[in-house]
Amino acid sequence: MLALSGLGCYNMTICIATLLQFMFVTQVLEAAWCLTNIAAGTPEQTKSLLPTLPLLIAHLGEKSSLSVSEQCAWALGNVAGESDELRDLLISQGALIPLAKMMLPDNSSTIRTVAWALSNLIKVFTFTCFYFREQITGRVYIHHQIK
Repeated sequence: MLALSGLGCYNMTICIATLLQFMFVTQVLEAAWCLTNIAAGTPEQTKSLLPTLPLLIAHLGEKSSLSVSEQCAWALGNVAGESDELRDLLISQGALIPLAKMMLPDNSSTIRTVAWALSNLIKVFTFTCFYFREQITGRVYIHHQIK
């Protein structure tokens, strides 16, 4: 396995992140998958994703395919689970609302991934997180009642 550390990890992450800007779904999906795996690595590797966070958040919207959005949600969930600092950074960059909106599609795989990512984002009690917990819990409950 390729060992990523220090500047090498940062450079690799930047190279992969450039693929997130392509128009081809397969390349964007593969890039998001790579970033998801890097985010699941060491704290240093996860922090190397800092420049990519706005791109990952941007792919949570309706402009991206559901598979790309779900993969980006997974990557962001990995980042949020790494530390309080990274979780707070994701919240400040606006990751909560696009993730919460992804709870609406009737796709159980997406719902599970997004619920997991959101659980990492709203671990700490704040008014904002309390509001989102209530909203998300309600949506998950409704989703499971329909099934």
